Amino acid sequence: MDYITEPVWSSKPFSKRMPTHPEMLRFKRPPPPCCKCLHKDPFPDPFCRGIPHDSVPLPEEEAQELLRNLEGSWKIVPPEGSSHDIMYTTVHVQDDRYTLSGGTRLTFGGEQPNPPCTEHFHFYRGPEKEIYLDYIGTVFTKTDFQNGRVEFNNGLNIPVVWQRGENNSSSPQQQNMPSDIVMVTADKVTAVPGVVQATVVVVS
Repeated sequence: MDYITEPVWSSKPFSKRMPTHPEMLRFKRPPPPCCKCLHKDPFPDPFCRGIPHDSVPLPEEEAQELLRNLEGSWKIVPPEGSSHDIMYTTVHVQDDRYTLSGGTRLTFGGEQPNPPCTEHFHFYRGPEKEIYLDYIGTVFTKTDFQNGRVEFNNGLNIPVVWQRGENNSSSPQQQNMPSDIVMVTADKVTAVPGVVQATVVVVS
């Protein structure tokens, strides 16, 4: 999602669509005036949660503390009771970016391994002290760094879990985060049923 260069500001969750990926622009050329049946966008961008207008960037000190807790390798696991497929299977956090890898995807040529995908974090604090991770509104719902588990609801309203692997030597010593970051609970996340997309924490 590094092609998205600024927050999708929103006064109401899931009221705005994600910016169009550059690779999809070729499918969105205006149709000829005579082709009224083609005026409807055949590939509409999905609605995303967005960032509330009164959110502010997370202070640098808090952002660095958060990155220290996230640093290292994680497994991406489906949340209990979730019916969504997991596209990637692992994620590695280094500095202010994370790299998704593993898993497969279906293409016209059949099932293919996923190429690695690297994205950057963009932290914002919302009006209810919730913490957003990116420009489309991926939000923490639960953090348990001591036991190596982090839960999100991504910008498309899909729950995602990162879990530390057993004997993960790349995991830094876990630290407790300030209470105003840790206490981000699921009831602070506005969920709109029906907004779905097979993806992980963020959409590439």
